[in-house]
Amino acid sequence: MNITKILLLHGPILSNGINFLSSEMHKSPHERKNVRTNFDSSENIRLISILYKMYGFKVIYSGWQEDEEWLKNNAHLFDGYCVSNQNIYKDESVFLGRPIQNNKEKFIAGCLSGINYSLNLFGNDSIVVRMRSDLAVDIKKINEEISKITHLPKAFLMEYADPGNIFFVPDFIFISYIELQFQVYNHLYEMYTLNGYAYHLSHHIDLGATFLKLKNENKLDQLICMSQSLHDSMVWRGVPRYYQKAFITNFEYYYFDCIVDYPINFSLSDLIKSIPLELNGKAS
Repeated sequence: MNITKILLLHGPILSNGINFLSSEMHKSPHERKNVRTNFDSSENIRLISILYKMYGFKVIYSGWQEDEEWLKNNAHLFDGYCVSNQNIYKDESVFLGRPIQNNKEKFIAGCLSGINYSLNLFGNDSIVVRMRSDLAVDIKKINEEISKITHLPKAFLMEYADPGNIFFVPDFIFISYIELQFQVYNHLYEMYTLNGYAYHLSHHIDLGATFLKLKNENKLDQLICMSQSLHDSMVWRGVPRYYQKAFITNFEYYYFDCIVDYPINFSLSDLIKSIPLELNGKAS
């Protein structure tokens, strides 16, 4: 089978936020608000696109409407790009009566737009690496991960598992056959945008709930964690992961190179019942 490898980059060219080190130094939303900095992803996008093409990837960009001129001027970097008006989506939720920043609707809409665009171009026989445009990862590690699922169309690769909460899913990078990623993002888009609902206040838990739903429906059979070496190779908004690890002496313990198994006979409805009311998506 001739499999197309796709790098799907997404997000704004100019962003404002935290990085690996500032996120470790400042834990509360109030503290993080005060240390958010601007980051220009354009050079990261340019170099990653050139590199991944050298390794045989098709490169697709899913951008915001305000970045359309930049994407047009740099269209030669990509095998295709699409834009969406993300100003129509909510960017905050309410937690215990307080508004908090929450860009999950924008995040999901951008991902789904890029996946639909890629599906139309390359079809189902494609493995997609969905990655934020402000992130850089060792491409050789990416290819090692892809080799794990070449013959596993129902397998999904995520960065790591949190032993404290197996339903927490990191969302910097995903790898799977494109149809499976479509199932994930289409479900979340329908839930967030069309129905105005979420399983949880946190997008990370919504992803875990979605994986459980797909497992219950036999659409997902293996949820695999990537290698620690890939995790350690990441650079986010220009700051390498090793800065974060150097800052703390007791780094959080995650599971890598493993398969996540949810409890036997545990259903999505069981998970929803266990979520406290104040954290339920209905409250957002």
